[in-house]
Amino acid sequence: MLLCMFVAFFSFGPGVCVWVVAAELLPASVRAKGMSFALLGNQAVTAAIASVFLPVASRFGYAPLSSPSPSPPPRISRWRA
Repeated sequence: MLLCMFVAFFSFGPGVCVWVVAAELLPASVRAKGMSFALLGNQAVTAAIASVFLPVASRFGYAPLSSPSPSPPPRISRWRA
């Protein structure tokens, strides 16, 4: 359910903006070639992130979605030796 909500909200927000901006910045005469390069770059970055994620996650572990409350700071003695 959470994944479906993420996909639904991403499709209305930043997911579409990249393609709309790239299409509007390019003139009509080179829009098809420009969008193909934009797609190629997007897929290359996505593949790089996807290929790096699992090794990094296995090395450092997964962060929890909600972290537990932090431990209290150590007590400092008022008397010094």
